[in-house]
Amino acid sequence: MTLGDIFKDLDVLNGDLCIVARRPWTVASDAMLLRLGDEGRVPTHAKDAGYEYFIEVDILRDEVFGDWAPSLNASERSAVAIYYAEYDAYPEWLNERLRS
Repeated sequence: MTLGDIFKDLDVLNGDLCIVARRPWTVASDAMLLRLGDEGRVPTHAKDAGYEYFIEVDILRDEVFGDWAPSLNASERSAVAIYYAEYDAYPEWLNERLRS
């Protein structure tokens, strides 16, 4: 499974799951869906396999994308998700679009 696969299915995924992925983060990056372990940590088996916390499904779907996600195409949504996971912020091009 890749980050791109997860982004395509985001609307139907269980919100309790977390996305973990191998770097560098692109739509082609290996990714998994899992539940975080104790204290909100990525389980050891995933870390040992080279996966890092990306973002939780419900945070990506409800907080990062929110109501304006339908105004973005699939490529733009992927770019926003990856940028947000990396920098905990929106890309400048999206900020400009939202301001106008």
